[in-house]
Amino acid sequence: MAKSPQKRRSSNTKNTSVAVLLLFVIVCGFVATLVWRGDLDLISFFGGGNAGSNGYKNVTLTDAAMECQNFAQEKFGKRLRFITLDRHSSRYDERSNRFKMYYRLDLYGRNSSSGETTEFFLNCFVHASRGSITHFESVENKQEQPGARRQSDGGFFGL
Repeated sequence: MAKSPQKRRSSNTKNTSVAVLLLFVIVCGFVATLVWRGDLDLISFFGGGNAGSNGYKNVTLTDAAMECQNFAQEKFGKRLRFITLDRHSSRYDERSNRFKMYYRLDLYGRNSSSGETTEFFLNCFVHASRGSITHFESVENKQEQPGARRQSDGGFFGL
């Protein structure tokens, strides 16, 4: 028995809807990945921010340092005791077109603005033509203290 034209149209409409929905999900995933990686800045893309008409800004190493420092101060607030730029390691990476800024900072404990501090290392990457932060990561300094165990037992061969 042949399908009626109305059922065939309904089936075609359903297939088209599924295909369009699948395409939409793929495009959304692609755009989300670009935003997450820092390759697409939606504010500049839609004409916002203080970038030029083509999204380009003349960003210097000092601009990148200020952007990262301001972001760290906003993120950590009163917990931040001090922040120091590692001028030896911070640099412009031509291959990724990003300024790679490295900091050492001391933070007070959670919800505190006094007492003992903990040393952290901060990695902050800034896109060189947009001036936006593409990567921001803080890691606590937990260096292992190598402790050589000395055993006085035994002789030359450990016996």
